[in-house]
Amino acid sequence: MATSGRSADRRALLARADADLAKVEAQYNASLHAKAIGAELRIDIKNLMENLRSILEYVAEDIRDTHCPTAKTPKPVYFPILPDRPQFEARMQQWYPNLNSTKKTLWDYLEFVQP
Repeated sequence: MATSGRSADRRALLARADADLAKVEAQYNASLHAKAIGAELRIDIKNLMENLRSILEYVAEDIRDTHCPTAKTPKPVYFPILPDRPQFEARMQQWYPNLNSTKKTLWDYLEFVQP
């Protein structure tokens, strides 16, 4: 998918996430008063998180397309959320070859946002 198509999809997902977050907040407040968390709220939270993760995957594709010209075509590529530095470095080299040298500030930022 072209970057421009992903950009439109990201905007649509962000708009949906805003609406879904408002719904989740309202359901959450109602669940506090009811002292019970209903299945609908759990599903809405799961869907919200999935949509947010999709946005990150679109960003991952854009990073690879824009800054990793030597990347081989095999997909998928994921937005890096990895538990430790060795896994981060290994996956980054796999998903984003040479990003550390072509766009060091971006590499550093992705490393900074790791858990």
